[in-house]
Amino acid sequence: EWIFTGADDLRFHPGWDVAALRDGHRVVGTNDLHNPSVKAGHTATHFLIARSYVEEQGEIFHEGYDPWYVDQELVEIAKAKGEWGFAPDSHVEHLHPHWRLAPEDDTYRKGTRRVRQDAQLFRRRRKLRRR
Repeated sequence: EWIFTGADDLRFHPGWDVAALRDGHRVVGTNDLHNPSVKAGHTATHFLIARSYVEEQGEIFHEGYDPWYVDQELVEIAKAKGEWGFAPDSHVEHLHPHWRLAPEDDTYRKGTRRVRQDAQLFRRRRKLRRR
């Protein structure tokens, strides 16, 4: 019934799933414990998503990103549809080099090579959504 989106740099704290399911929305952002925008509940980088939402949308993430803005687009779409929720007690800690919780490696370096292009794609797609 539910799909979790995440990577291999996560630490799942006890009860994270119960807290996320308690939210009641079909797209629930988890608390990564470090990103200020995530901790404030404005966005998320990891999600618990109802399969029914995915089936209605046809996709979770637009595959044109590499990888910047993919999560922000999901959040904006879910908010516009009234499907967004944030579970502050659902602690799925992001062990990212930015927070000095993991070493910088080739995967992280690769993930930053197309930031400018991803930003442009995000702005173009946002304009199309608002028409």
